[in-house]
Amino acid sequence: MAITITWHDESRHILYVNLVGQWDWDEFQEALHDLYGRTNAVPDRVDYIANLLSSGPLPKGTIQWTRQALFQHPDNWGVTAIVHNSTFVELLAGTFSRIYPQYGPRFLLARSLEEAEAIIERERSMHPILA
Repeated sequence: MAITITWHDESRHILYVNLVGQWDWDEFQEALHDLYGRTNAVPDRVDYIANLLSSGPLPKGTIQWTRQALFQHPDNWGVTAIVHNSTFVELLAGTFSRIYPQYGPRFLLARSLEEAEAIIERERSMHPILA
């Protein structure tokens, strides 16, 4: 499978989603089921790091599939830090934020894993309780 999910920290507050090579929306849905299952199994806030650095091109329909995924998101989901190196991802994130302003602030862009970790730490200190 081109999408793997693991706990990023021992305290089980951050899930790491690694997308490698070509993947499709069926794989995404399967991974999402796993991601949400793990999130729901924890009573506290869970943030995500989505690593797209080794991903192939995003499949068509990214905004629509992301919207569908959000309708199912667990109540204890915090933010998603997206690690990328793509102007296209930046454009998609900007478009998504304008179309769905209630979710835009929960998707944050990073250029490295370390930056994603710092973003999550900052967000947790600024917003310790989910709204």
